[in-house]
Amino acid sequence: TLYPQWTADVGADAARETEAFAVAVTLDMNGSFQTLMNGQFSYVNERLAVLYGLPNVTGTDFQKVNLDPGRAGLLTHPSLLAMNSHPARTAPTNRGNFIRGRFYCEAVPPPSSDMAPMVTLPPNPTTRQQLEAQVAGATCATCHDLTDPIGFAFEGFDTVGHARTTDNGSPVDTTGKIKNGAGVDTSFKGAVDLVGILTDIDQVQSCLGRNWLQYALGRTIGASDDATVTGLHTAFKSAGLDIRALIAAVAQSDLFLAP
Repeated sequence: TLYPQWTADVGADAARETEAFAVAVTLDMNGSFQTLMNGQFSYVNERLAVLYGLPNVTGTDFQKVNLDPGRAGLLTHPSLLAMNSHPARTAPTNRGNFIRGRFYCEAVPPPSSDMAPMVTLPPNPTTRQQLEAQVAGATCATCHDLTDPIGFAFEGFDTVGHARTTDNGSPVDTTGKIKNGAGVDTSFKGAVDLVGILTDIDQVQSCLGRNWLQYALGRTIGASDDATVTGLHTAFKSAGLDIRALIAAVAQSDLFLAP
């Protein structure tokens, strides 16, 4: 009811878009991790083009298109934005937690059982204003500090990934700070800025190798596998962050070749 443009067909198209984009970048292009994270193009059909607000795209076949400068790479795809939203509103915590888990390989502790404090909100509060007020000074703030600043960068997209400038009638705020690759607090404004920072963080690059290794072995990767993960990251960086070289390194690792 709230998002009539998001149908079952559009949901399926969104999943196909992310797959098509990742396969194209990895196998059909130069395998660049930079492009996977920052590429300002994608593959859409007419149904998805409506969601993106793109003109001159017709039919059900997917075609390559240039995207608005406010989007970059797979993290701004409607598939991931919608998957990590609540049904009726965005979920900065969920979006940030997804990135912490899948791109940092960090496990954020589960929610605290403490009740959120009663708070006074401004008129027409945004999702960000409500969330910040609820966790301020509470025991849950420690974990929310890991997830929410990242999630706030994507508040320029609504529940289904459509670009927006307001939330509940008030301007959205997509600013924040995270530690960059040198461990220095770095300011960002919006998803494009944030993704650019994430791409250069060693932990994010290493996490990609961990994920590929876990996929290849078909099991969870533990602390005993850290040496292999470190070696994969070294090979990945030496290859200029070429994902194809990373996959080859996984296939040549002792863990993969072990009988």
